[in-house]
Amino acid sequence: MPSLTRKLINGRPYYYARWCQRVDRRPKIVRTLYLGSLDNIVQAVETAQQPLPPQEAEIAHFADIVALYDQAVQLGLVELIDAQIPKRHQGLSVGQYLVLAAINRAAHPTSKAKLAQWYRQTVLPRLMPASADELTSQAFWNHMDRVSQEDIEAIEKNLAQRLLRDLKVDLRTLVYDGTNFFTYINLKNASLEADSRIFLRKLGLCE
Repeated sequence: MPSLTRKLINGRPYYYARWCQRVDRRPKIVRTLYLGSLDNIVQAVETAQQPLPPQEAEIAHFADIVALYDQAVQLGLVELIDAQIPKRHQGLSVGQYLVLAAINRAAHPTSKAKLAQWYRQTVLPRLMPASADELTSQAFWNHMDRVSQEDIEAIEKNLAQRLLRDLKVDLRTLVYDGTNFFTYINLKNASLEADSRIFLRKLGLCE
């Protein structure tokens, strides 16, 4: 065990740590460590008690991802999909793939080839762990091949029933907005243009 030694140099005290052992049956200083002045020792102790400053930082998408994931958990969306399209407990389930794709589409749309890259830049590795092999575009489409039109209709029905039951949605408040759907209608068609003017006139939007 070292001992603390104080020395006066030019009238100022300095401190050393010394290790003493018996060599040839005689006590001998085998190691000396300079500690500096008392101020240096105090500063070293205080610095040692403070966490080291970070050398680098990784930025991950958090709030929007967690909010969407939490909503899916509250709805039991993964379990609802897996009940319709079950598979062996090996890797991600079909429900997990679909929820990952839905969160990606809502938060930061990418191609399926870039799904793994986006996934690693989010908090999802902590919430839904997956390997790189599980997030290849081929793995995703292999699981999507298991989803039939009948499965989609059954999932939509079960999800709608769950939304109505758990969220107490009043059907009288639902509004369908079709403004973002392109219908390929020829707006230069004379009869269609006339019908449109009649409709707008009834709404008071056209003379």
